[in-house]
Amino acid sequence: MELARIASGLDKAYYGIEKNKQDAIDLLLSKNPAQYGVEIVPENVKYPQGAEKMQIKAITNREVKPGGLPSGVGCNVISTQTAYAIYRACYEGMPSIERVLTVAGSAMGDKSYNLQCRFGTPFSYIVEQCGGFVVEPKKIVLGGPMMGLIATNLEAPNIKGTAGILFFTDKEDRSVENPTCIHCGKCLTVCPMKLEPL
Repeated sequence: MELARIASGLDKAYYGIEKNKQDAIDLLLSKNPAQYGVEIVPENVKYPQGAEKMQIKAITNREVKPGGLPSGVGCNVISTQTAYAIYRACYEGMPSIERVLTVAGSAMGDKSYNLQCRFGTPFSYIVEQCGGFVVEPKKIVLGGPMMGLIATNLEAPNIKGTAGILFFTDKEDRSVENPTCIHCGKCLTVCPMKLEPL
């Protein structure tokens, strides 16, 4: 984090972590992060708290306007994975060629996996390393269930931005056929992501 803070030209860095991860908070605090210009900030556990703009609002109380960038409010947001990649590049001479990837979903049974995977690895190989499917998936989602992207086949490769692969069965792949939305617009005023679905 210190390296990213210095490279960004910032005086202080904040590490946001959910309050329910007390063991991780205690471990981070034991490393005396203040000496590196880093403050640990326990955050409420709520969705979409982990989204970039929500992180900025929760930690600094600055608001990135729709279409704006974090740099517009003097911020730079990086993930723990990116901070680790920076560390490895600077101290170990290791380029960013892999990342931790979560593999989950009902097609995998009741298990989920966190694997260190090289970029370019086909999803089919990753599934094989997890023991295969319990049930053939109906939908493959890259990222999270709310904001993730759909993958069309298992031969697609793992890339830097893929933090997770979810394999859903028919049970989770239900489309809303008769939405109860009456198009009143109230959701527009409360959406933390500033979505405008109408």
